[in-house]
Formats: sequence, C-alpha cells, structure tokens
Amino acid sequence: MIQLPYPRLNVIFEALRYEALPQQELAQRCDISTRTIRTDISALNDILASYGAQIQHQRGKGYHFDIYDETRFLDIEKQTKKMKSSPRNAKDRMVYLMMRLLSQEEECKLDDLANQWFVSRTSLQADMGEIREQLEQYNLELISKAHCGLRLFGEEQAIRACIAHILFQFKPSDHTFIDVCEYFFPEINQPSLKTDLLELINKNHIKLTDEGLHHLVVYCGVALHRLKQNACIHHVDQPNLSEEAQKTAAELSQTIESLLGAPLPQAEIDYLSIQIAARRVTGVPEIDTQKPTEQLELTQYLLDYVNTHYNYDLRNDEQLKRDLLCHITTMILRVKYQITIPNPLFDHIKRYYPLAYDMTVAAISHWGKHLIPDGEIGYLVMHIGVGLERNFSLEEQLPPKALLVCDSGTSIVRLLESQLIRSLPQLTIEKVESLRDYEELSKVDADFVISTEKVSQKNKPTITVSPIPTSFQLEQVNKLILMNRSHPYMLDKFFDHRYFSVLDEPMTQGEVLKKFSAHFTEDNITPIEFYDSVIERESITSTILGEGIAIPHSLGLLANETKVYTIISPHGVDWGNGKIAHVIFLFAINKDDYEEAMSLYDLFVTFMNGKAVDTILGCHSYDEFQYVAKECWFNRKKDW
Repeated sequence: MIQLPYPRLNVIFEALRYEALPQQELAQRCDISTRTIRTDISALNDILASYGAQIQHQRGKGYHFDIYDETRFLDIEKQTKKMKSSPRNAKDRMVYLMMRLLSQEEECKLDDLANQWFVSRTSLQADMGEIREQLEQYNLELISKAHCGLRLFGEEQAIRACIAHILFQFKPSDHTFIDVCEYFFPEINQPSLKTDLLELINKNHIKLTDEGLHHLVVYCGVALHRLKQNACIHHVDQPNLSEEAQKTAAELSQTIESLLGAPLPQAEIDYLSIQIAARRVTGVPEIDTQKPTEQLELTQYLLDYVNTHYNYDLRNDEQLKRDLLCHITTMILRVKYQITIPNPLFDHIKRYYPLAYDMTVAAISHWGKHLIPDGEIGYLVMHIGVGLERNFSLEEQLPPKALLVCDSGTSIVRLLESQLIRSLPQLTIEKVESLRDYEELSKVDADFVISTEKVSQKNKPTITVSPIPTSFQLEQVNKLILMNRSHPYMLDKFFDHRYFSVLDEPMTQGEVLKKFSAHFTEDNITPIEFYDSVIERESITSTILGEGIAIPHSLGLLANETKVYTIISPHGVDWGNGKIAHVIFLFAINKDDYEEAMSLYDLFVTFMNGKAVDTILGCHSYDEFQYVAKECWFNRKKDW
C-alpha cells in the first residue's frame, strides 16, 4: 500500500482494493458523511493517477478500481513490501511505538525511531501523551533519561497484559498484526503453537471459541518471547480454578519449556492456567442462591438496578440469570488479571441498542468494585437486551383510526369509506362528521383526519382526498398510517418549539449542557440536580451515537415532565475522543412516561441510520425540523 496523506485514505484504499463497495457502505465504515467520502475519493484519484489507476463509480455497483496501467500499479505492491518494517500511518505508528517500548530491553530514543520510520520527532512526541495514558491503565511508567532515552518500568504481568491488549485489536489476518508479530516476535511459530494448544484443549475438554484460541496462542507466543528475554512472572495470587484448566496449563507449560530450553517457574504455570480459565466457554446449569459469590452478587445487582431505576423487572428470568452468571464468572477473572477480550460489536451495540446499553452502563457505574472495560460491558448489554426482548416485546398495536370528514352527502361518504377500506384494510373509520361539526371539535381522538375539503388542523394530522381517491392520495394515507404505527406522535408529545435551538456561535460541550439544562430547570421540567446528573452520565462514557448525533441525558428518571431539547450546531461541538456532535438531543424522562418515551431511542437511531444529520442541519425552525423528522421516520418504515 502506498503512503497516503491521512489514515482514512488508507482505509478506503484497502476496502476497495479487492471489492467494489457502495458509497453508503464506505461512509459507514469510516464513520463520515457520503459528501466526505466523495472528497476522499477525489483526493485518492489525484494520487493514483501516478500509478496507472483510478477509482470509478458505477451505478448499482458502487466504487471500484479501474487499473489501466498494470506495470505502474505493481509499484504499489513493491512499496508495500518496503514499508512492512515501519508503521504506515498514525495508528500503526502508535502501535509500533508502544510495542517498541514494551518489548525492548534497553532505552529507546525518539530521534532514532524518527529517522528509522521517516517521520518527524515532533510527530512521535505528540503520540507520547496518549501512550502514557494507556500505559497508566496498567500501572506502567515511562522514565526519560538525558542522553539515554525512554525506559519502561512495571510488573511483568502488566507488561504482557498491555502487549496482548494491543495485539488483540487486530484480526489474525490483519496486515498490521502480521507485520508487528514478524517484526517484534520473529522467533515464534504461531501455527505450531496453535496445533499443540488445540490438541491439549480437546484432550482436557476445554471449550474455546476460535477467537479465544487465537488469543491464547498469542499470549503463549508473547510469554515465550518475554521468557527468552529473562522477563518472568514471579508471583500470582492463584484463584480457585477448575482441574481441567490447571491440568491443561501444566501440559502446555511442557511445550513452552521445550521451546524455551528451560523449566518454567510455578508462577508462570499458575498464570497460564488463569489465561485458560478466563477464556474458557463455560455453562452454569444451576444457580445456587444459597452460596453467595461475587459473580452471583453482581448478577443480582444488575437485575435489581434495572428494575429499580428503569421499571423493567427481569429478576424472574432464569435463562437471563444463567447467561449473565456464565459470562460474569469468567469476566471477573479477566478484569482482576487485566486479561483483554475485544468486543468487535461494541460500537454496533452502543449505537443500535442504546436502551439496554444505558441501563447496563448506569448499573456498572454504581457497582464500584471493579473497573469494567467497555468491551465487557458490551457483552453484558447483549444479555440484558435479549432479556428485554424476551420479556417486554411490544404488544400488537391497535388498528389505526381515522376521522372521516365529508360534507357531500351520505352516498359520497359511503363511496369514499368503501374505497378507503378496500385499499387500506388495516384502517378503521372511527366517525363521520360534517365540516361544521368538525370545526366545533376541541380535539380529535382518532389518529388522523381524512377530509374531502381542506380543514384546519387540530391536534392530529390531516389529509385531503377526492371522493374517489387517486392512487397517490391513497399512498399518502398509507404514509400517515405507517407514521402513526411508528409512534410519530412522540415528535408532538415530547418535542416542543420552546426547546429547539440553532447555535449561531461555537460552544463547548460543557457550555451546551449547562445552558440548556438550565432552561429545562427554569421551566420546572427538571430539578436542579439534573445538570450534575447529565455531567456524571457523560463522564461514564460518551453519549454520542455516531453520524454527528449525541443524546446527553441524566442517570435515572429525574424529570418532572418528559421533554427533548433539540440543539443544532452547524459549527459542531467537540464531544471528546475526536467525535463532533452536530445534532444534540438533550432529553429528560419522567418515570410516568418511561415505557412510551423509550421509543425515543428508536427515533434517534432512525436519524442516524437515515444519514439525516445533513438534512437536519438545514433546518432553521422547529416546524422544518418536525417535517424532516417525520419524513425520515416514514422512509425508514418504507424501507422495511
């Protein structure tokens, strides 16, 4: 792969190198807008012109490579081989720099690395802040000595955990993983280790996923490399582990000893058994509530918290209890010993299952006994989400009701009613009124109004049709039905023109949350502690969903009334971790509205999936936003 100006171009290049992809798919993979994708493709084409290739767009197929000079394009492959010994982009540079610091025996000078990798010392120095933060999570310290360079200090167990965390970010087939292993651990034969380990776990009836097996192989390789450098684990607080895990570790240690040419300390064997037990797939057939354990305590705490703070009672779901206990049993072992298992679905879970995610994050934040990493929280969310679906699936909705208004006589009314029911059998005609009677109504109880004459809109949507409606008019009525079945009334019930704002000037995240939380409190929508709770929730983990949409809210149901404050920021608000929010929904939920208001999550996800941010940014009034929101919701249902 050629050296490109910024990392995202590398992602697009690699993605299109072997398959054609539509614009929307590329935008989703890079977490950017389709407009930015088009800009990036143009930048790539300027570079690829020197290599006899261009990226073309074909309707129905998407973007694909058009190589018109194979000889020049082969230069890219030649450059790729030369670049394997050094990082190719900013992300790889961070990986290589951390691995160099973690695996070296001597001091490391940034000037030497800068020359070797053809980057400036300033670039490497800029990376050091983030690297120090990551190392601190493992209680590892970097010491800088004048004229000598950087040297890392810390427990051997922590060093291996940090190395494993870095490597587990990548799949076995990932180029970065392969290159890093070849560069830093050239003596390790992973295929041979995998064969030996697979034989042992099958023999001792240890069940591992393919990913778990890969992680164990990687750990064994890292351990072997560190032991060859005389870096040993000298002491491990051995927990109560199964006989199978201990026996497998003892036999596996013999394989490592043969490769090392020296016996392993008992602490190394003990830690090896922990690595096996922490990744083992186990079952929990029975729940013994008479024997209190930390695993059972956390399981019951999660279910109690969800019931107390979110009004969903999952405490009698025995299947959910078993599933949670099964995961938590090995999770606590991993957390205690800083054993990483990546969760590739974490961003997906956070974006598409925000209700279960929010419940779990809130519960774990108040647990306090262990710092649970995001990946582990994601797996807990999956169990809670399945429990919610199993126990609280939405009831079948009542048929939509329409108020038919016609002032043209009984025969016309009957004809129109017949046409509507024949074309839209799901529709119920609730009542027929004259124009005069309709205008005297204070409110409409039906879901929407169908009229043969233009009438004033009251509290429900209206649509005008001919006595013999056209296909287009029937499609418009069907649109109203679909919107009604999707709870579009939430936009009228929980959104308000008083709580809509377009930011004319740039603001920080803190300024936005403080200003609009105060507006809620001034109107007695929320109590005074609402703002502090919103800040606390944000400190646990970011509430940005993606696509420029953020949904800040409080921990718990603090509101006196359920309302959503819609904030549009053309300038963008820095939401942390490099994420920029352009559409912010600050929402407050009252406990009496909780069941109904939870559908707001579906609405926010609909905006995100529909790539609606650019359109919403064009809204200058509350009415424009309402129109865009309802159109987005309808199009979502239509796509189904």
